[in-house]
Amino acid sequence: AVLILGFTKMAAAQGLYEDYQSAVANYKAGSYVNSEKILEEIITEYPDYIPAKLLYYKVSYSSGDAEKNDFMLKQILNSSENEREELLNFFIEKEDVVRAEDVYKQISKKEEYRYKIAELLYRKKMYSKVIREYPDKKIISLIEKDKNTADSYYFKAMELLKKDNSKVPQAEEMLEEAVKVYPVNYIYYYKLGQMYADSKNFYLAEYNFKKALEYNESKEIYLNLFRLYAENNEYEMIYRIAPYVIEYPEVKLKLQEMYAQNKRDKNSIRVSKADGNLLYIEKSQLPKLNIGDAFFIEKKASAIFDKVSGEKLYE
Repeated sequence: AVLILGFTKMAAAQGLYEDYQSAVANYKAGSYVNSEKILEEIITEYPDYIPAKLLYYKVSYSSGDAEKNDFMLKQILNSSENEREELLNFFIEKEDVVRAEDVYKQISKKEEYRYKIAELLYRKKMYSKVIREYPDKKIISLIEKDKNTADSYYFKAMELLKKDNSKVPQAEEMLEEAVKVYPVNYIYYYKLGQMYADSKNFYLAEYNFKKALEYNESKEIYLNLFRLYAENNEYEMIYRIAPYVIEYPEVKLKLQEMYAQNKRDKNSIRVSKADGNLLYIEKSQLPKLNIGDAFFIEKKASAIFDKVSGEKLYE
């Protein structure tokens, strides 16, 4: 009986090993469905077999369905240092910064893996985070090199514009190169925004001003963005940006002009029919109505009620 039990355990172990290796082979070949089926059987029969759970999580992550197995991720992280390190290397390989950092915080060998995390952040152009949280000398030297290269593009562009105003396209190309090399300096975006605004390229000017604001929320950038919207009569965006630069006289003047224009354009509209949330407007009241036009609807009433209490306030 002892011999039979021993042989049974050996056979079971051999079967587990073979099934697991089959799941690994399918995973490496990209056959995630097949690998997942094999692993589900293994985990059902051996619920404490962590390597199968780790591989199962990798499979579900690679097939874009990791969230459903977050509970399994917690079990893996609570198992052993080897599994945590394997998981960390996996997330670094997948360039998943958020999950890689979460695992990094839970491993013991932080000094060993700090370079790998810093390298990942460098590839993602997250320079500020590297300097602030993972100051690896080798990676910081690469960042400084990128910044110097980008600055050289920037100063060449400025020098070119100073010598010849007709060289704007070439200067724009140089600044775009600066952005590619070192995309965390607001001044590159700000200058590009000004140049595109001058050449009446509204969308690229808006994009670059907004990118500049991501790195430096200065009044100067907000004011340039406001001027861009004002020049193109983007009323909704003017109202959004105005609070940031309301102290400037030109901003107040523009808002006053818009208010006066709204009063002049105000129309009294007759609703011919109301059906649920739809209003049917009598077109004769608006002979020049075009798609996208804005107008006011005046609702005449014999009494005014408090919206909260329902109390009649005025006849």
